[in-house]
Amino acid sequence: MDWQGIEEQRKKRQLNKLKEQAHKSGKKASIQISWRLLILFLCVAAWAYSEWQIHTPRISKQYNYEVNSDPTQESTKEKTFSFFYKAHEYTVEPLYDYTLNGLVVSMNEFEGSRGFVHSLWEDDLNVADLCVVWGKNVNAEILNAFNFSNGSFTCYFSTNNSQLFNQFNQEKLSNNHLLAVNEDIREKLVKLKIGDQIQIQGWLSKYSHSGGFKRGTSTTRTDKGDGACETIYVNSVNVLSRGNSKWIQVSYLSTLAIAGLILLFFAKILLQRFSSKPM
Repeated sequence: MDWQGIEEQRKKRQLNKLKEQAHKSGKKASIQISWRLLILFLCVAAWAYSEWQIHTPRISKQYNYEVNSDPTQESTKEKTFSFFYKAHEYTVEPLYDYTLNGLVVSMNEFEGSRGFVHSLWEDDLNVADLCVVWGKNVNAEILNAFNFSNGSFTCYFSTNNSQLFNQFNQEKLSNNHLLAVNEDIREKLVKLKIGDQIQIQGWLSKYSHSGGFKRGTSTTRTDKGDGACETIYVNSVNVLSRGNSKWIQVSYLSTLAIAGLILLFFAKILLQRFSSKPM
C-alpha cells in the first residue's frame, strides 16, 4: 500500500478544507463589513438630512398666538450698571424694557468661539445673534420660500419668488444682538434652534467695555441697514414651541448610532490585536 500517497491525499484534503473554511470566513466577514458600511452610510445620511431640516425654518400652519404680536417697548426705570465679565469691565445702559415674541429664522452663536470680528472686539457679552420674524411674516408659504442667514452682525434674507417677497414685511423682522451674564440664560440662548417660537424679555441697551469697544441699539422697528439691529440685555428667555423637534431627535439618535458604530469598529480592531499576541 502506498502510504506516502495516502498521506499526501490526506494533507491535500485538509488543505482544501482549510481553504474552503477561509473562503467562507472571508465571505462572511465581507458580508458583515458590507452591512456595517450600509448602516453607517444610512446613519450619516439620516444625520445630514436631519441637520438640513433643523437649519431650515420650515413651519406648519399652526403657531403660537404670541408670535403674531409686535415687540413691546416701554420706558424703563433701570439705571446704568457695570460689572466685570471675563477679560473686561462692561457698562450697560438700559434704554427701554423690551419683550420680543417671534420665530427664529437664522442665528449665530458665539459661546466658546467668538468669531473673527467678535474676537477683534473682545466681546464676550454678546452670546448670540438671533434673526426673528413675527406677525404676518410667520406664514408657512412665505417662510418656506425664503433663505435666511446670519453674518457676523447682520441677518440676510432672499427669495426667487417676487410675489412672496412683496408680501414679506421687512418691519416684522429683526436681527438681535443678545447679551447675557447669567450662565443659565446663556445656555438657553445657545440651545435655541431655527424654527423655535420664542419669547425674550430684557432691556434694549447700549453697552461698552474697558477695552474701548462700544455698541448701540435700534429703538424702532422701521429702520434698515447699519445700526438697525436691536441690542437686548436678556433677563429671561422662553421657548413657546420647539420647531423641527422630530428632526432634532433624528439628528441626536443618528449621531449616537454613528458614534456607536465607530467605537465598535475600533474595539474590534483592538480585540483582534490583543487576541493575536503570542503568550
